Amino acid sequence: MKAKLSGVVAANLDWSPEDSYRFKELVEYRELVSVVTSIERETDTDELVLYLRLVDTSYPKVDVYIDNILIQENRARKLEL
Repeated sequence: MKAKLSGVVAANLDWSPEDSYRFKELVEYRELVSVVTSIERETDTDELVLYLRLVDTSYPKVDVYIDNILIQENRARKLEL
């Protein structure tokens, strides 16, 4: 089963190694909650793909949405439906 961030795409058409490293920094060793926004089946492989919003709940008074940070840092852009 695959998972992808929901509602965002790479700002520069593809995720750079630096983007991937930053994502790892944001999620590794954090208390995360995921919200499944949709489940789709890939047509070519018939594999399920979960679309998730990742929320860092490590901080007692604020929830940090990983997709929002990537957008604020211009690493991602909001996917227009």
